[in-house]
Amino acid sequence: MGDNPLLEKLQLPGKRFRLPSRGLFYKNGELDESVKDGEVEVFSMTTVDEVTLRSPEFLFTGESIDRVFQRCVPDIKKPLELLSKDVDFVLACLRIVSYGGTYNVKTRCPECEEQQKISNDFKYSEFMDEVREKAEEQKVDFDLAMTDDKVIIRGKAITGRKSNEQTYSIDLNGIVLNSTVEIDDEEYKKYLITLKNGQEVQLCPITMDSSVAAYQYQNEENNLDLTKMEDFLSFLISCTVQRVDDVTDRDFIQEWAKSLPVIVKDEIEVALSKVNKWGTDFTYTVVCKEETCKHSRNISTMLNPITFFMTPSKSEEPAS
Repeated sequence: MGDNPLLEKLQLPGKRFRLPSRGLFYKNGELDESVKDGEVEVFSMTTVDEVTLRSPEFLFTGESIDRVFQRCVPDIKKPLELLSKDVDFVLACLRIVSYGGTYNVKTRCPECEEQQKISNDFKYSEFMDEVREKAEEQKVDFDLAMTDDKVIIRGKAITGRKSNEQTYSIDLNGIVLNSTVEIDDEEYKKYLITLKNGQEVQLCPITMDSSVAAYQYQNEENNLDLTKMEDFLSFLISCTVQRVDDVTDRDFIQEWAKSLPVIVKDEIEVALSKVNKWGTDFTYTVVCKEETCKHSRNISTMLNPITFFMTPSKSEEPAS
């Protein structure tokens, strides 16, 4: 079968972005050989990609990231081995390329919610007084009156009232361009340390696959198992280590991490604390739209991939 002529006009041009890590940590084919200084080309998602990224099951296993990045960012060869900071950045770039540079966030002001709760409690108390008064007039037991369907429905209506949901248009394009700090060569050098025992350790931020594994581990059953807890703690330490001397085997490094004396573990933590923060800051300041409130707070644009990749509303303007 020949090439499908219907597809020719569907391929939109991609847009190039430079990863916050600049690709400095990638030594094992995570990026295509043609990639220079961490600059990758990002193409628009298809409907299938959108559904994949909105699937909780695929998100939980990391499969959604793997599949969508392989299709939409072909310069990335091993998506799950990317640093989590780079993955967050690419997700934002994907949304910009697919939908435009603005993103609508719907949220309720916590101050207004608290005031609404106080109002609800007061009105519910008044309602209870009404029910009690009527029950006394009709010589009905108060507890019995509380089981009446009408009383139950009205009580739920009073206590269930919420403050108004507010919509904010987030300049995602501006965040990616202006709130992304790329790591420089000097900061990268800080990730290579020599411990007091003479071992040379190449440190690194946590990768996506390690983040997924850590998330999957977090459940009550494992937390009650001391052996599994020990394994998890050593796993967390090993996640920040690319190699020890010339050894890069993950199992060896995790076994090494499990045997680390506390003083050596502290050396690693101190070294990581000295590295300046880099990556994309997705927090955004919003002010409550209610005239009587005007509460200012920070929210995150990367709240939930399931809603982050919903089709934008008509009120959103495309990126200029």
